[in-house]
Amino acid sequence: PIDDRRTTGILTPSFGFTNDGGVELAVPVYLNLAPNYDATVTPRYISDRGPMFEGEFRYLTENFGSGQILGGYLASDRKYDDEDRKDLHFLHNWQINEQFSTNLEYNYASDKDYFTDLSNNPNTKTDLNLRRAWELNYKNGIPGLKAQLKVEDFQTLDKTIKDVDKPYARLPQFLLNYVAGNPQGLEYEFNNDTAYFKKSITDGSALESSGTRIYNQFAVR
Repeated sequence: PIDDRRTTGILTPSFGFTNDGGVELAVPVYLNLAPNYDATVTPRYISDRGPMFEGEFRYLTENFGSGQILGGYLASDRKYDDEDRKDLHFLHNWQINEQFSTNLEYNYASDKDYFTDLSNNPNTKTDLNLRRAWELNYKNGIPGLKAQLKVEDFQTLDKTIKDVDKPYARLPQFLLNYVAGNPQGLEYEFNNDTAYFKKSITDGSALESSGTRIYNQFAVR
């Protein structure tokens, strides 16, 4: 484009070489679908593994927030026992009103080596537990009060890890923080963290381990 308007077209291709993948070539194509949503599709060729497809879809709604969906797919990876490799990520954020907001996060990968073998993002190389969560947040209403209701679980990518060593799910967790008083004088604060932790044991590695934890803290300064 010759001005600030977005336009459909090919973005900067990338080219490289890795010891376990060989020659790589990726050609991202940006699609300006509408003023409030767009997509980027990236055909990618890895010489020792095969052709791969990656994509990202971004959207902005008028009343229900914004988000993005992204993922990749490589069929019959020649260096991974001809298995299909894939991942999917979904993020959504919604500011409901001045007091309430909510966000949703979902992550999936087909195997524990996906990010090491196929991702160019160094921050994902050690992701072995993929987060899946929904949060409802409250603030800017009652002065000094913030609260959050959260449901959180994880996908453990390494299938050899025993159930007893996998992270707990929070089904749900409630967090509350209240601060009042004079920040330059007498101030008091209360924190509450109530959560039901759930871990399903199906492989006999331990007894079923679930329970509720209630934590309260009060401070005066």
